[in-house]
Amino acid sequence: MTGTHSDAIQHTWYDTILNKNFWRSTLTKHGARIPRELGEWNGSSLDVKVADSIHKSDLVIKRNDMFMGIGDSFWNLGQDFHSEAEVVHKLEKEYEGTEVLVLELVRPKKSLGVHSLDILTLRTTDGNAKVVSVILWTDCTTSSSHSTRAGYIVDVESETLIAPAGWYAIAFAKMEAPLIGTKFPGVKKACELCVEAHREIEYKWLTAVGWDLMVMENDELVFFEGNFAGARTPRRMMLSLANFTEFIYNFFWPFGGPSNTIQPGWQLF
Repeated sequence: MTGTHSDAIQHTWYDTILNKNFWRSTLTKHGARIPRELGEWNGSSLDVKVADSIHKSDLVIKRNDMFMGIGDSFWNLGQDFHSEAEVVHKLEKEYEGTEVLVLELVRPKKSLGVHSLDILTLRTTDGNAKVVSVILWTDCTTSSSHSTRAGYIVDVESETLIAPAGWYAIAFAKMEAPLIGTKFPGVKKACELCVEAHREIEYKWLTAVGWDLMVMENDELVFFEGNFAGARTPRRMMLSLANFTEFIYNFFWPFGGPSNTIQPGWQLF
């Protein structure tokens, strides 16, 4: 998927370029709704971005250079802090020497609970991008969708949950699927935004992107970030014969482009 490009290989280990600020800037440029950045902590002091706001909202603290929820904290107003000074004190205690973003904590639609929509886009050999799949992760046990116990395939055209994602991992093999048939208005438009954003990203080695978003109470979709989707993509390859064919013709010898083609003789894992 990425050939031997040094930056691409680097991002399978650590996000030197594709950090939280990169994704927030990319999404904002294309009109996506994202959680507001209320402040930025440089490891020793807080730069307030929205005046008189930090002590009026629940907060999520995110490391700019991390992924998979590593380093995240969720702070509730009136319970974990009462003032901006208390926020600064907690940052000094928990994130000394570490750069983090202080964001408003947006909450999911109550009827859906904690969840995320996972849109995977792939850059094709002609420089465009396509949607590979959309999955809803839900039935979560914590405040993060990383605790998901159920996944559903979302049909983009009808914006409907059409099948369980039992193929994704053994943990989902016997999941119940009571949400089949549920509509998610706005998914198609969100996919169009992701395709446009992926196509215009300047780093052409970034062949696969996973976009994370959720539905808020007013049915508005809010994006959290994007990610280099090196870990997400392999499972989608076998999702269907059509998907497998697309992968073969876009990435594998003798069909794929020269910069991202798996060549004969390479050892695959």
